[in-house]
Amino acid sequence: MNFKGYVAKDLDIFINPDEFAEWHELDGKPTLVVVEENSFDEFSSTMELENIMQGIFRGAITIFVKSSDFNKPDVGDRIRFDDNYYFVVGVSEEAGALKIDLASYES
Repeated sequence: MNFKGYVAKDLDIFINPDEFAEWHELDGKPTLVVVEENSFDEFSSTMELENIMQGIFRGAITIFVKSSDFNKPDVGDRIRFDDNYYFVVGVSEEAGALKIDLASYES
């Protein structure tokens, strides 16, 4: 097995309902997601902080999902996660997984 094969196998373990992932509704579709709660100080870029500061900060989460299960969003996109709407403040893709940083706020 090559390196990509090992990474894909590890991804199936990481994003697995018997291990770390849970079923959530992501833009209306049931999807296996690993959720990580964030604190305000974990945002890394000035732009992310400025976007959040334009409104009243309410919460932030980071989600991990297989790239094959969800299309990569753009920063600034609005995503419905379960019953709440969030704005994408960061996104990266690596080894078949998307890491999406989400923030909810209102102006």
